[in-house]
Amino acid sequence: MSYLYFLTSIRKLDDAIGEAYNKCEEWSRNIPYDLILAVNDKGERELQTDEENESLPSVKTMEEAHRLAWEEALRCTFYWDANLRNAVKKELEDEPLEKWSRKLIVKLIDLVQDAYGDLLPKLLTGESVVNRARIDYVLALEVLLDIQATKGVAPFAYTEPFPLKPYNWPCYDLRYSLREKGRSIVIIEIDL
Repeated sequence: MSYLYFLTSIRKLDDAIGEAYNKCEEWSRNIPYDLILAVNDKGERELQTDEENESLPSVKTMEEAHRLAWEEALRCTFYWDANLRNAVKKELEDEPLEKWSRKLIVKLIDLVQDAYGDLLPKLLTGESVVNRARIDYVLALEVLLDIQATKGVAPFAYTEPFPLKPYNWPCYDLRYSLREKGRSIVIIEIDL
């Protein structure tokens, strides 16, 4: 199971959830997905059930949901290296969320340079050059650079520099315009 996070400009939670469901159905009607939680900027929440989902920490505010979205983006980006993911998360955890994107971009640039530096010798010796971690780093770097360029809210992708799907990026900005304020975050569990 994975989680998807949707930033919307809609405060009314039923409508925000509808927007998130529409995006999921746009990808595929065959992928099962369920609402876990929706929270708005007024502190109103809608839960999947009367009980909190035990796999998610208690989320009461949009900032807490935003932090979870970042953690999921880190999980996807560093899927192949849990030690690196934990080290990056530790570097970022005391920073305000607004600074995470810039710091992660710097880290990803270094990782991509290292990954491509190792590529040429492998090509010359005929070794396999497929490196899933490198692909994930490049994808995350391009998404975060695009969010920076459009002045979006990281890690929520508004435009898609690559074809983004639930299996390669977990956070989406569903606002109609980037000038609109984010008023709710919807968290959906998806079975990939």
